[in-house]
Amino acid sequence: MVAIAICLPVTPSYSQGTPAYTGIGIGASGGWVALGGDLFQDLRSALGAEVTARYTWPSNFQLLLGGHYSNHDLEELDAKLAVISVFADARYVLAMVNSERIAPYIGGRVAYVRLSPNDSSAGGSAGGPSFGGLVGFLFELVPRLSFEAYGYFGGLIIANAGDLPLESDEDTGNMTILQVGLVYTLPN
Repeated sequence: MVAIAICLPVTPSYSQGTPAYTGIGIGASGGWVALGGDLFQDLRSALGAEVTARYTWPSNFQLLLGGHYSNHDLEELDAKLAVISVFADARYVLAMVNSERIAPYIGGRVAYVRLSPNDSSAGGSAGGPSFGGLVGFLFELVPRLSFEAYGYFGGLIIANAGDLPLESDEDTGNMTILQVGLVYTLPN
């Protein structure tokens, strides 16, 4: 993918002096995921993966749509709990660093999160919304290809939480995601 990105003809179409090129982009990332609070006290942290599609406007505003997957061990049971979510992010890339190769960003996320045990005998599935904020940065590797790192911190409300194989009667918790990955912006 890096070789393809280097060979593509490029025209500088930066978003206000940042490595966030205007137009449509795709991304993939992996990292650490933790669900916390009383509801998830029996759930271990896990590695997770995300894929995204994004659009960046010349004003440095980005809109992302994506999906997330992680698989968490349950401490008391010999089972795993899959966490699958679809999300929309609104981000603003800050052009405050005196560089066109690195730029921090801030944003917010709205997601629908579904939790399902891998073994149906361990219990049922449940899901609900997650709302939170994120902060990260982009670092341009080659034109149109950037390294991205971010952290998401949000609340989680689970309907039918009693169906899950968890030891808590709570229906709220929190979600922390730390991801690193690559973003490629398609030529205009």
